[in-house]
Amino acid sequence: MYSDCYIVYGMTGTGCAGCPFGSNFENELIILREHESKLYVAVNNIFGDSYDYTRRYRQFAKKLKDGTLNQISIFDIKEGGGNENL
Repeated sequence: MYSDCYIVYGMTGTGCAGCPFGSNFENELIILREHESKLYVAVNNIFGDSYDYTRRYRQFAKKLKDGTLNQISIFDIKEGGGNENL
């Protein structure tokens, strides 16, 4: 039997709960945090680094698509002159 998150709260099964590669994983994490706190803790312990990587990749892909990848923002420049992120 599935968790109530699938039956009651509308999550769709992707093969693993909170899969970091699912297109809707951020919404799934919200549902898990609100309704299945132990499962939320478990998936964050297992996939925490993957969530971070997926978020950063999606930001990169958006910049690439928008054509803003090579533009420098004042927020990209570290105080003190260190420009390691450029």
